[in-house]
Amino acid sequence: MDAGPEASKMKSASNALYLTLGYLDPSVSAGGAYSAVTDGWALGITLLVALTGRSPLKIINKCEEEFELDFAEIDAEKLADVGADWPPRVATTIKDVVQSAVSGLCHDKERKRLPVSAALATLTSLVDKDGSRGSGQGALDGSVLSSSERPASSAAGYVPSPLSMQVRETRKGSDAHKGIKDNMLLAFSNLMPRLDAIYAARAAKAPEGFEERINYWHRECGMRADLKDRLHSLRIWRNAASHLDDDRWRRDGPRDEAEASQLVSAVKTAIEALEGASSR
Repeated sequence: MDAGPEASKMKSASNALYLTLGYLDPSVSAGGAYSAVTDGWALGITLLVALTGRSPLKIINKCEEEFELDFAEIDAEKLADVGADWPPRVATTIKDVVQSAVSGLCHDKERKRLPVSAALATLTSLVDKDGSRGSGQGALDGSVLSSSERPASSAAGYVPSPLSMQVRETRKGSDAHKGIKDNMLLAFSNLMPRLDAIYAARAAKAPEGFEERINYWHRECGMRADLKDRLHSLRIWRNAASHLDDDRWRRDGPRDEAEASQLVSAVKTAIEALEGASSR
């Protein structure tokens, strides 16, 4: 990801495909170019193999055939490898990173592919600094956005692995705005499915595009105007974060971490109120 968008587009002089069976994005075998999106597909398959203990060959199709359901409808706990002892919330989060109804590294529609940086932020939020299991919702409650305020590890005797240390050092030297970008991607990918669930009764008529869907929720489902406006701001920030364009980020992104955190918190509070009302 740090090498830029061209780094993953290389083919051999004979234009032969580089691949490992089961991990190649179908779009490449259909003549498309290698990109961060196709790398994301391979990452998604890797996560699914780790979650399920299955062979990568046609793994999504085989899961659907076994359960006789679309992949997004399969219960993550039933899909997970029993012997691996995956915590239910972690299993669900990993499965949704691979593919949900809204997005995913391996979503059938390329425009709904989850950016690798958003997947990274989601997976990172599953684990606290001390190595304990997290909730996977870091960007929603501000814990990811306020990483500088996290307490140091209090776990006695904890020694970070060499890989963990390498990742931490890499993150220290990264773009100062990268953390905010990652959290905008993560927050948007986590919040939109919650609104889909709230307005599930009208889902059949809801547009697929994020901008149109937000407007539909406001116009047809009675969503408040202030929440609509905040969701559009978050959508614009998410779009700016997903492009490798610093000028676009400076133009369209939040001014700073505080503004980003405040908006995510306000959206989260509004959605929690809707969820509470719908459960009554």
